Amino acid sequence: MTAIQLQIGGMGCAACALQIEDALRPLPGLAGVRVDPATAEARIEFEDLPDAGIESILREIRKLGFSASVAGSVAASSERTRARRAALKRLAVSGFGMMQVMMLAFALYSSDEFRMDPALVNFLRYCSLLVTLPVTMYAGAPIFAAALAQLRARRPAMDVPVGLGIGAALLASIWNTFAGAGEVYFDAVTMFLFFITAARFIEMSSRHDVGTVTEALAWLLPARVLRLTQGRTSLVPVGSLKPDDEILVNQGDPVAADGVIVAGESVFNEACLTGEAAPVPRQVGARVISGSINLGPGVQVRVTAAGEQTELAAVLRLLERSRQAKPALLSLADRMARNFSVALLAFATAVSVLWLLLRPEVALANTVAVLVVACPCALSLAAPAVIACANSALARLGLLPISATALEQLATVRHVLLDKTGTLTTGRPDVAVHAVRAGAGEASLLGIAAALERGSSHPLASAFRGHEQPAVQAGLVREIAGQGIAGRIDGRDYRLGRREFVTADAVRVDGVDDGLFLGDDDGLLARFDLKETVRPDAREAVDALRRLQLDVEIASGDAPGPVRRVAQSLGIARWQARLSPAAKVARLEALQAAGTPVLMVGDGINDAPVLAAADVSMVLRSGSALAQTAGDLLLLDGAWRAVPAAVVVARRARQVLKQNLVWAAAYNLTGIPLAALGWLPPWLAALGMSLSSVLVVLNARRVRA
Repeated sequence: MTAIQLQIGGMGCAACALQIEDALRPLPGLAGVRVDPATAEARIEFEDLPDAGIESILREIRKLGFSASVAGSVAASSERTRARRAALKRLAVSGFGMMQVMMLAFALYSSDEFRMDPALVNFLRYCSLLVTLPVTMYAGAPIFAAALAQLRARRPAMDVPVGLGIGAALLASIWNTFAGAGEVYFDAVTMFLFFITAARFIEMSSRHDVGTVTEALAWLLPARVLRLTQGRTSLVPVGSLKPDDEILVNQGDPVAADGVIVAGESVFNEACLTGEAAPVPRQVGARVISGSINLGPGVQVRVTAAGEQTELAAVLRLLERSRQAKPALLSLADRMARNFSVALLAFATAVSVLWLLLRPEVALANTVAVLVVACPCALSLAAPAVIACANSALARLGLLPISATALEQLATVRHVLLDKTGTLTTGRPDVAVHAVRAGAGEASLLGIAAALERGSSHPLASAFRGHEQPAVQAGLVREIAGQGIAGRIDGRDYRLGRREFVTADAVRVDGVDDGLFLGDDDGLLARFDLKETVRPDAREAVDALRRLQLDVEIASGDAPGPVRRVAQSLGIARWQARLSPAAKVARLEALQAAGTPVLMVGDGINDAPVLAAADVSMVLRSGSALAQTAGDLLLLDGAWRAVPAAVVVARRARQVLKQNLVWAAAYNLTGIPLAALGWLPPWLAALGMSLSSVLVVLNARRVRA
């Protein structure tokens, strides 16, 4: 299954997103369609690409009156710039037209009081018409075009009632102007156009601001790169790189692929993925990651992973996961918007018929007011705008949402479970060897342990990276979560991990059970003492969590001694050691059974079950692939202080969302009856509808404050 991400232009609310989804689902070969109204992006999954290619999908979207281009592409960026400029021009024209028409309308409103000559009144009406008509044709063109496309497709969205309201008021005003009698609504038309244009411009700006946070990752890679082949350099597309290729990374250039420096030394800015802004020195043999920027002299890099296999690509795939499922709030907004347009048109028709029977002279004004005021743009944008801004704020903190429900659950947590190794500690411990069996040399023991740990993603495996010996190779390696690792070297079976996993002997090494043990079929060989370093910002983060009234606890599979030392250094009173994956899950379930929502932070394979079972979970980017699959949020290295900050963002988002929903619902529930009863003139309905949309979008931006 493959997928594409499209940038959609011209979307106004959740109803537009549903319209696109409904139109694309019947296309052959498509497996899924998901349109996000807050970011105006569509994710389209397909089993088989249609015969006409992506163009057939783009054509269907354009039939509905929307524009579409591949997200993250140059075309999408150009389309955004073009759309922003066009929207700004329409805003300026509608604003200028509204001011001119309102000045004329003020004179018309005063005509009876000052006994104005009827000829002058007609002249002012014609002047209003001459200003309103071109303004409506230019500023309202996107609304009318989208409404016609939606009617042709038999999928009416919000542009249909809005277009009908503007069109009906304009046509009636033109008729009455030429007839020389009756009401004119040029002021209401221009005011409505200005406010709805302003609202959509602000919404567009917010979408663009949100989109640039995650899209920035995709723009980190260069389009071309200098590749070394037999001593000669050539400029090649970055997509043509393969493992073992050698590339040149000059000063100021981004690294095009994951690799190892083979010549030269420099400093790199790795903030794109680690969240750490300080430059990092890298020498020969050091790893460099795609997307990092070379700040010093040029270096020669041997590619170890390119394209979809890089760490940057892995982060982007995790981001895509969060867009595949809709949060409950967005699903609720979708259900509300799906049939609202049809219901609104039916209700407006009923209001029109009723007033035609009672007072025909006010039927048009009241019908237009209903069409305008009932537009649920504010209600449909209330949740998507908040979620998009909150996800943007999390990304700026160094947290990338993986699960669609992460934000909702994070706001409710009251207890935090923390793994120790690689989570609270750096995961790069120093190792000391205590041999048990006579004749076993320290270098030999370290070489065996390094061979077993070579393919492991556990943080403790890094302690043995510098002790690898080319002649010592392990086969039949298998990792048992929470216990250790086993394999065969030179025909002998070895185990490395907990003492009870390595051997059934009750013998203690130097009188302690702590540490990492190595053994073979004949029993224990050695104990390795691993001295870990607590992450420098962990204490500050733990203190901040407690200030948020959250209980903090360590749940580790390590020995009691190291866990106790880390807990004491961080001021954490409650900790548990020697926990198997099942025991961690049991502790989590005990908390949940007491009605306590739990946040779990971990990184290892043994953390995957508890990460998946937690109400919400965070996993370090340096953690295992299995742990990342089970997590809800990806915590970038060096961004530990983002954990309490993320809780603050989630709580603020929940508060802002409640405000948005209350305001939007109150506006619609109050405005529709008032308009239907004739107590709300069209110009005031236009003002209320536009301001309500602007208010929820601007209020949502407070989440990022």
